[in-house]
Amino acid sequence: MAGIIIWLILGAWFFICISLSRLFVTRIENQRIKIVSRWMLFAVLLIAPVMDEIIGGFQFRAMCIPENLLIYDEKKVRGKTVTTKSPSTETVYKILPIWILTRKWFV
Repeated sequence: MAGIIIWLILGAWFFICISLSRLFVTRIENQRIKIVSRWMLFAVLLIAPVMDEIIGGFQFRAMCIPENLLIYDEKKVRGKTVTTKSPSTETVYKILPIWILTRKWFV
């Protein structure tokens, strides 16, 4: 039953995207530009509901690199107080800017 509901939602969204793309390009007189604009607008509207997931995937992959692992010697820090200095900030631009805070920990 859930599969049928999902297919109905996808079909309705597909129909809405086609209708909106036709509606938005009705005033364009050049037939070639009208067709290209309609298909480009259709593609953008079709992926709009999941665009944040696509962008978030790129952002998350940029943050999950080996340099972001926390590595420590458990025997060295057991029973001791660990302190930190103020973090250094680095800005990385993938699709949206990411601010990377790097902390140095001391025993």
